Amino acid sequence: MSDVEEKLKNSPELLGTKFIMINPEKINEPSPTIPKGFPQALIPKDLCQIQMAKLVQALIDNKYNNVKCEQQQSDYYVCKQRRDSLIFKRIKEWEIQTIDEISDLERKIYISSLEENKIFYLNIYEKIAVIPKNKAFRGRVANDIKQLDWRLNYINNAIKSVFDV
Repeated sequence: MSDVEEKLKNSPELLGTKFIMINPEKINEPSPTIPKGFPQALIPKDLCQIQMAKLVQALIDNKYNNVKCEQQQSDYYVCKQRRDSLIFKRIKEWEIQTIDEISDLERKIYISSLEENKIFYLNIYEKIAVIPKNKAFRGRVANDIKQLDWRLNYINNAIKSVFDV
């Protein structure tokens, strides 16, 4: 095994960095952050492990020439997009059902905790230095903030539609 292969095997987070530049725009597409209490049974069985393994193998076989791995990249990204869309859909359905089934007080506490999490992540984001090595971390925190906004929006809309009826 070459030094590069060993480094990749021991540090899979290197995918998408300057070490191996697959397709940074697609690598940076936000994947869902699973909410606390989300049932494991709702997480899809296919998490794109096979497509990722084929992509990594193609990169190794082609000495990290990503141009020669376009099909494997495409297969992985299509799978990732399908998986993430399904997870986002299931999170929304589960959360709306959960909100509908809890008391008003529990609902207020739940929404308040989401708002507190958003403030927490906003504070973290503001403290992260804007330097290249922090790009992925800043992106992940920014995505968590966007997802909290998305969740608060559909929860508030669901609550509003119940009270408007």
